[in-house]
Amino acid sequence: MLAEQVKAGKLPPLEERLPKNPLVVEPFSKEGVFGGTLRTGKLDQNNNAIQDLATSGLVEWTKTDPPEPQPAMAESFEMLDGGKTYEFVLREGLKWSDGEPFTTKDLVYTYEKVLSNKDLTPDPPTWFVAGGKPGKITAVDDRTVRFTFDVPHGLLLSYLCHPAPAGQMWHPEHYLKQFHPDYIGEAEAEKRAKQNGFDTWMSYYEDRNSQWLNPERPGLGAWKLTEAPGASGHASAERNPYFWKVDPSGRQLPYIDKISFIFLEEDAFALRMANGDIDLSISAIGFKSVPLLLRNAEQNNYRVLRWKLDGSYNAVHVNQSHPDPVLRELYQNIDFRAGLSHAIDREEINQALLVGEGLIGHPCGTPGDPYYEEGMGMRFTEFDTDKANELLDAAGLTQRDDDNFRMRPDGKPLVLRALTFPSGNALPEIDVLEYAKRHWAEVGINMTIRNVSRELFYEEQQQGKYDLCGYSAAGYLWDTDPLWYVPTSVLTYWAPLYGEYTASGGDTGMKPEGVYAEIIELYEQLKRAADEDERLELGREILRKHDENVWIIGLARIPFSPVVASNNLVNVREDAVFSFRTGLPAATEPAQLFFQGS
Repeated sequence: MLAEQVKAGKLPPLEERLPKNPLVVEPFSKEGVFGGTLRTGKLDQNNNAIQDLATSGLVEWTKTDPPEPQPAMAESFEMLDGGKTYEFVLREGLKWSDGEPFTTKDLVYTYEKVLSNKDLTPDPPTWFVAGGKPGKITAVDDRTVRFTFDVPHGLLLSYLCHPAPAGQMWHPEHYLKQFHPDYIGEAEAEKRAKQNGFDTWMSYYEDRNSQWLNPERPGLGAWKLTEAPGASGHASAERNPYFWKVDPSGRQLPYIDKISFIFLEEDAFALRMANGDIDLSISAIGFKSVPLLLRNAEQNNYRVLRWKLDGSYNAVHVNQSHPDPVLRELYQNIDFRAGLSHAIDREEINQALLVGEGLIGHPCGTPGDPYYEEGMGMRFTEFDTDKANELLDAAGLTQRDDDNFRMRPDGKPLVLRALTFPSGNALPEIDVLEYAKRHWAEVGINMTIRNVSRELFYEEQQQGKYDLCGYSAAGYLWDTDPLWYVPTSVLTYWAPLYGEYTASGGDTGMKPEGVYAEIIELYEQLKRAADEDERLELGREILRKHDENVWIIGLARIPFSPVVASNNLVNVREDAVFSFRTGLPAATEPAQLFFQGS
């Protein structure tokens, strides 16, 4: 594909497109052949599907379990000053997908014009903060860049391996400066935004900076968007001629020329997979579709792989920061949460929804995560209605109404409002919550379920007024996405207002106290710990708090994460961890995938 463009004079030869020292990728099975179009897709076209397939980082995870940071676009890196400074040396000759040089100037632009711009970044991202203050990015020369912090930042390398922070690093100055007021003036920036249908220059800038919405934006990954998702329900991408990875023979990756994305509802997507119309699907498969996929695998030339879990819990997050003081005191009572947990017949859920293969436990990390300790997450998981009733009585819920439902401690009706949405998780939350609703009714707990759209869910969730949140919980490499176990964000579903307080520096939200403040401080110490053993002990102590308190009640857990791959697709990892923090498809290094016989 690219050789023809070189011959026609549209591209420079390979040696001028590659960096001087490209990253060599060892294929999982064997070196490949070039060509073909990878058919894949998502349930939600608003989800940046190119990010996982075409991620790029200064450092990237090794393909080991657990993974470790390794050189990527930076050919070397070094921790200095006890973890306060990190120095990265870029590969010489890196280029954007349009052929323009990628240098430390682009990283300094990201720091000065994006991360330090209050309009574009009102609050600095978590990964860029240590000791409560954001870091600085400075260029030593065109290839050497330094990240500096006032205190040690023990997690920076892990954060930079995470696809989300990695995606926030790449702002092509030569392209984006035409939308930034520091270059064209605020009046002109607002004018261009209005001309293109945007209310503010910031929203127009973010649209133009999106590698998922703007095919014109240069990128650094293996493929570059050519058709943005829209009314057609499709999107497409093609190979980046300046990609910086090669195979052991020195041939530029990726092997596959193009990617075709489709976006469908889960049942329709499952049918397309069962018909053999999808080459690779890692994040669009519900567990209920597994029997259908297994039945049709042989005749339609694909295989169903069983990747390890990143949590994959269906759980109930009990709101510890409820604005109603009576309910907050109740929900913070361990007897109440233990009573709810004992009332759940998890075996019935397992047989009905997971054909008896489900796992039992509360989210406390997950096996394989460096912080996990064997036996965590099993408190109060026995189905015991007598014990549940005893504990709920002990929590002060002794009064009942005419329908035998328990009353609040202040004598008012108690109705637990559970908020959820169709998230696309392998086991739909609403299916599991309906069982919990029936089980809790048996012990006098009245629950209502609001299964709303994604947009409405996040609008209501961030107000923090709900009682329960029906959602999953992560467990693998959670230290770079701490909101699951530490109230660092309003998206900490079990303590949203505490998380809002932390994220805003105390400007908004509710001040955490006691054990909630304690785990926030433990996490701050974890981030500052440059010593790995110290960091591991701090993370384990956070998980021990969850094991003890069960703020997130596990209801069901799928036994594996199903992955569908065409039998013609070579170099797919047979066994990996399904985790957003490792990039989902990135766990199998998509650039080295190829089609047998293409």
